[in-house]
Amino acid sequence: MQVLLLTDESDESELGKSLKEGLLDLIGRSKVEARHFGIRSGDIRNCLGCFSCWIKTNGKCIIGDVGKQISDCYTENEFAIVLSPVKFGCYSTVIKHVLDRITPNNLPFLIRYRNRTRHKARYDQYPQLVVVGYGGDTSEAEAQTFAALAKANAVNFQKESAKVYLCRGKDEIINITGQVLKLMGMEEVTV
Repeated sequence: MQVLLLTDESDESELGKSLKEGLLDLIGRSKVEARHFGIRSGDIRNCLGCFSCWIKTNGKCIIGDVGKQISDCYTENEFAIVLSPVKFGCYSTVIKHVLDRITPNNLPFLIRYRNRTRHKARYDQYPQLVVVGYGGDTSEAEAQTFAALAKANAVNFQKESAKVYLCRGKDEIINITGQVLKLMGMEEVTV
C-alpha cells in the first residue's frame, strides 16, 4: 500500500508537530510505503491559472517546484493524508496551494455528478483523501466549514467524500492517528 502524506512545515505549533510525529511514527511501524512532503511556504508557488497543464502538457504543471512533484505522484497512492492547521475554517495557505496544484490530475472538462459540478477524471484511480485539521482554538463553525470543504475537495478529486478528523489538543493525537491507520486497514499496529 502506498500513502502520500502532505504536511505544512510552515506551521510551527506544538500541536501540529506532535500530530505529524505521531502519524509518521505509526506509519513507519506499520510498514506502509509512505512518501512524505513537508512543505514550507517558500517551497511551492500558487497555481498561475495558465491552463498549460490542461491544454499543453497533459496534466503536468509547468512550474518546476515541489507542487509539480506532488501532483506527478498523487494518483500512484491509495491514500492521500493531508495535515493542516485550520485557518478560519479553511486549510493553511501552503496546503491550499498543494491542493490547487493537484487539480491537473483531472481533465479540464466539467461534468454533473450527483447534482454537483466537478472535473472529469483523467485517470482510472485516485487516492482516498484523508484530512486531519488541527487547532486548539478551532470553533465548531470553523470545524464544520473545514469538514465541508475537505469533502467537497474529495468529490473534485474523484472520490465520494473525504474522511475528516479535527484535533484540538495533544490528548486526541493517539486516538486520531489510530483511526487514520485503522481506516487504511492497519489495525495490527499498536497505538
